[in-house]
Amino acid sequence: MNDTVLMVMSIRDFKSVVDSNNSLDCEKIIFRGYTEYELSPLINNFIKESNFKYYFLTSDDCIMSKQNFDLLKFNLQFFPIISGWGVVRQDINQTTISNVDTITNLSRGIPQVSWGVSNSNKISGPIGSYYETYEINKLPNFIKTGFTGWFFTGMSKKLWEEYPFQVCEYPSASSDMNFSLRVLKDGKYDQTIVKKARGIHLSNLNHIKVVHIHEIQARKKEIIKTF
Repeated sequence: MNDTVLMVMSIRDFKSVVDSNNSLDCEKIIFRGYTEYELSPLINNFIKESNFKYYFLTSDDCIMSKQNFDLLKFNLQFFPIISGWGVVRQDINQTTISNVDTITNLSRGIPQVSWGVSNSNKISGPIGSYYETYEINKLPNFIKTGFTGWFFTGMSKKLWEEYPFQVCEYPSASSDMNFSLRVLKDGKYDQTIVKKARGIHLSNLNHIKVVHIHEIQARKKEIIKTF
C-alpha cells in the first residue's frame, strides 16, 4: 500500500478532476456528498485510525499534475506543511498565496470568517493580502504563506492530529481558513508553498454550476477508498 493518501472533499463530480486525481501516485479516499461541517468527524477519525506517512487534502475543484504532486510529496520530507497553489478564481489574477508580512490581528480567535470583493474585483479575507500571478516569479522557490486553501495541502499524521479538520463558527465551512488561522496564531510551523506546484482551480468557470446547501444535503453520501 502507498504511504501517501489524498483526502478529497467531493460534492461535485467533475470528470477532469476525478481523472487527474486517479493519475496521482497515492492512495485516495473520497468523501462524497458531505458538507464541510459533516466532514469534521469523518476526516479526523480517518486520520486517527489510519497509519499513512503523509496525508494530503484537496477540494473537488482543484487539479494538480502528477509531476507537481510528486514534487509536493518529495518536499514534505523537509517542510512540516506543504501546499500547491492556484488562482482564487478563474476571472482574476489573485492567487491563493497570502503575503504573511501583511497579516495583522490574529489575537481574536476564529469565531467566523468574512469575505468581500473590492472595487478592483479582488477577494478580501481575514488573512492579509494575496499575491497576484505576475508577482510569483520574483518569489523564492519555497514561499511562506498565510493560507493554503487546501490546494493539495500535505502534513504528517502528527500535525493533522495537532491541527484537526474543523470549520469556522459562521459559516459552518471555511475549514481552510480555520486551519491557516490556527497555525498562524500558534506560530510554531510555517505553511510552505512550492512555487513549481501550480495547479488549476476551476472556481467560477462558466460551465460549473454553483451547488447550494439544500442540494448538497439531498445528495447520496459515501466514502470511497482505493485501499
